[in-house]
Amino acid sequence: MLQHPSSALITITGTETIRVLHVDDDASILEISKQILLDLNSHFDIDQACCVDDAFKKLAVENYDVVISDYEMPQKDGLQFLKELRGQNNEIPFVLFTGKGREEVAVKALNLGADRYINKIGNTETVYAELSDALIKTIERKTSKKLHAESESKYRKLVENSLLGIAIIQSSPTRSVFANSAMGKIFGYSPEEIGNFSSEGISKTIHPDDREKLFNRLKKLSEGKDIEPSCEFRGIRKDGSTIWVELSSSLIEYNGRLAVQGVFLDITERKKAELAILEGDAKFKELVNLLPEMVFEIDANAHVVFANARALELTGYSKEDLEKGFDANCLVAPEDRSRSKENMKIMFDGNMRQSNEYTFIRKDGTRFPVSLSSVPIVHDRKIIGARGVVVDITESKKAEKELKMLSLAIQKTKDGVAIGEPNGYITYVNDALLEMCGVADKKDVIGKHVLEFVAERDRPRAIQSSLECLKTGQSYLGEFTGLRNDGSEFQIEVATTLITDEKGHGIGFVDIIRNISERKKTEAALRESIEKTQFYLENAPLAFFVSKPDGKAEFVNKAACDLLGYSQKDLLGVSFADVLSREDLPRALELFNAFKNKTNGVSIREFRLKRKSGQTVNVFLSAARLSDGKVIAFCQDISERKKAEEELKIAATIFDLATDSIFVHGTDGNIVNFNEAAYKLRGYSKEEMAKMNIHDLDSPESIKMFEPAINDVLKKGVAVFDSVHMCKDKSLLPVEIHARLIELEGKTLILSVVRDVTERKAAEKKLKENSDRLEMMNEKLRVVGSLARHDVRNKLSAVNGYAYLLKKKHNGQADIVEQLNKIEQAVADSTKIFEFAKMYEQLGVEKLTYVDVGEAVDEAVALFSGLTITVVNNCHGVSVLADSFLRQMFYNFIDNTRKYGVKATATKIYYEDYERGGLRLIYEDDGVGISEENKFKLFREGFSTGGSTGFGLFFIKKMMSVYGWTITEESQPGKGAKFVITIPTRPS
Repeated sequence: MLQHPSSALITITGTETIRVLHVDDDASILEISKQILLDLNSHFDIDQACCVDDAFKKLAVENYDVVISDYEMPQKDGLQFLKELRGQNNEIPFVLFTGKGREEVAVKALNLGADRYINKIGNTETVYAELSDALIKTIERKTSKKLHAESESKYRKLVENSLLGIAIIQSSPTRSVFANSAMGKIFGYSPEEIGNFSSEGISKTIHPDDREKLFNRLKKLSEGKDIEPSCEFRGIRKDGSTIWVELSSSLIEYNGRLAVQGVFLDITERKKAELAILEGDAKFKELVNLLPEMVFEIDANAHVVFANARALELTGYSKEDLEKGFDANCLVAPEDRSRSKENMKIMFDGNMRQSNEYTFIRKDGTRFPVSLSSVPIVHDRKIIGARGVVVDITESKKAEKELKMLSLAIQKTKDGVAIGEPNGYITYVNDALLEMCGVADKKDVIGKHVLEFVAERDRPRAIQSSLECLKTGQSYLGEFTGLRNDGSEFQIEVATTLITDEKGHGIGFVDIIRNISERKKTEAALRESIEKTQFYLENAPLAFFVSKPDGKAEFVNKAACDLLGYSQKDLLGVSFADVLSREDLPRALELFNAFKNKTNGVSIREFRLKRKSGQTVNVFLSAARLSDGKVIAFCQDISERKKAEEELKIAATIFDLATDSIFVHGTDGNIVNFNEAAYKLRGYSKEEMAKMNIHDLDSPESIKMFEPAINDVLKKGVAVFDSVHMCKDKSLLPVEIHARLIELEGKTLILSVVRDVTERKAAEKKLKENSDRLEMMNEKLRVVGSLARHDVRNKLSAVNGYAYLLKKKHNGQADIVEQLNKIEQAVADSTKIFEFAKMYEQLGVEKLTYVDVGEAVDEAVALFSGLTITVVNNCHGVSVLADSFLRQMFYNFIDNTRKYGVKATATKIYYEDYERGGLRLIYEDDGVGISEENKFKLFREGFSTGGSTGFGLFFIKKMMSVYGWTITEESQPGKGAKFVITIPTRPS
């Protein structure tokens, strides 16, 4: 029996009535729902509406606690009802109660603002218990939100009446979202003005020198970092006056987002009292006026309150300048100012002494470097200012700069530099030398002897050159083999110079080291190149001849011997005329005579040479006469090219005999070549076609298609598209064009093969007409089926409801209860048949896409509530061409195991490769299996072992036909079920 959720009702409303508006276009559903809900909970007061418009009329004059609505209704459905309701800012709790599948409507309903979604199809007792519970919990959640809003209102009143300024600031973007009255009084704005400040508006209320500090504080707090509990800053009022403010801030949640709440206190008067203390101590000031260094004092605002005579002299400012509230930061150059402010803050935070270097700016704009040391001034255990001493370090900086420039020049040079003592121990090296020697740190070199970085075989010569340099005082240049840190060698050139003192005594040395390994390699390569030239000529792939002025061969390479079939010994001394074919001999003699009076002339001719076997070979002969009268010649075998030319002639014949039209044209459309079919099929003469552009053949409708097609060819190299050509007599010719990009004689051209598709187009038109008629018939069947299922389902839900009420009323009469149970079973079977009809109707309608098998299995498992069978899914990452019914297939398999597996505890879905690139999906369970007598009936329509419609496996068999797959059952009796699905081609 159902449990009455009266305790939940009392939690919300005590004994008050819950007013419900139920909207459904089926009067029987409205009536039976009302009876069952009132039977479950007497606190319900249920009103009814048969359509959305009727519901809006009732909502306009009556107050309801919650709305129940069907989805499928005439004129406007349940989602349209909800959308209009929320569009009117009506936040009444809304429960969608419908028989349409959860996966189709639930997400849309929740996105539009529905509170719950209840499926009316199922066990009557379960469905209405869920509906009753949903109504109460939905109202409870709405009531909780209302109480939260009231609590927030009380907090706001408390803040509004506070004597301290309170503001709330949110980031991303930074803006103020609230300010109380006290906040407005402090800064001279209205609370509304401050409560709507952007980042720029907030900046206007903060002194420029304090903005960075406060915005950094805001950023750290927003990121959850630790900060000081309070800070002081200078604020700017609306009238432009400056005030001192103490700020305490914390991180809060405001309107569902993190925000910073600040509490502000005006401390201007307190600051004035602190400043008064700084005006005394006259004796101290008289003393420091005598000092040669700059001495100054500042208050907590960084304003200069005292400067001695030396400070005025060096900076060019007067006492009158300082009395106007001079900011000490103005003395610091802009590039040092942020660092100066940060160091000042560190000192004011309690560090006793700061010593730093800055660039100061005089009143006339000139600059000078200083060293500044400062200490805080403390009164009543509070830092109220600072006292500092400034030293002009112009001269020391100048010397330091010169030293740095020299050091930088040494560091930047690409040559290695080493400086050392006269005894050879190194005291300095630059980075270039470290890199050259493969050393990471200078400390691994400094203190070592220079000879440690020279190969042992060169050390005696290096020692001798060093002694010579020390003795004569003259620089020495030599080449040595250097040693890297890893022991490898490289070639170096070293220039050693002696460093002497004023008396000319050697006090050190400087070595300039250059890596000459590449130069040495180049020299070696040049020597090797000369040796290789002869080798390359000897083994060159082209035949090479050198003949004396009299025409007899002086040198021939191996390729020349192979070309003619002679040995090198046979060819040497032979005249070139001896190997020429008789027909080409006159042209060869003409070429040879032309060379007699022409030096370095080059001639390229085509000849036929006689091989030793008597056969001839076609060659390109490239010959030139040298200054000494000798002739060199290269011969290239062109026999294959000659063969290709013959094949090209044959291709040209085929080109003219082709039945398809063939065009060769430029990217601008100008026709370069065409075959006979091209002009005859369109009624033109050959002369007319030769003057045409390919655009001239297009009909007016297809001209606009040409340019995108040409662009596609230029981009991809090939394109296939349909077009319509216009013949000379204005008749239309439908064509299919295969266009390809080609290179011909250095030009980019397009080869277009154009096929007449008149007959194909006529067949396609007839096929489309038949397809359109079939689509219209299918649409009619689908609409009729959908409407029939919706209306009959509602009636079946009403039958279930009345049966439920009758069973409660006649609970003691077994025969009546038994008959009512049979009625409910018949309704359940009918509902399953409707579900099958709906799925079968959609089979093959969806476009097949690549579906992840593992994800489809996971989705099928998720459809079960409280599934006790373990499902092992080994199919993640495997994709097949299918649709959403793949999930339904796995659902049917698991459901069959759950219902009929008897002892089944687990099921496994996996895959394996199949022959010729195919795939096999396997579903196994450990249940009782399938008997031999039932195996051949499994996939028949209506077959069942009891308790089902017999449509599940029949539907799967039909799915296999749509997908192009096959399914078999391959288990052994008593050892669980095993379904094998064979997919012929696995997607790549």
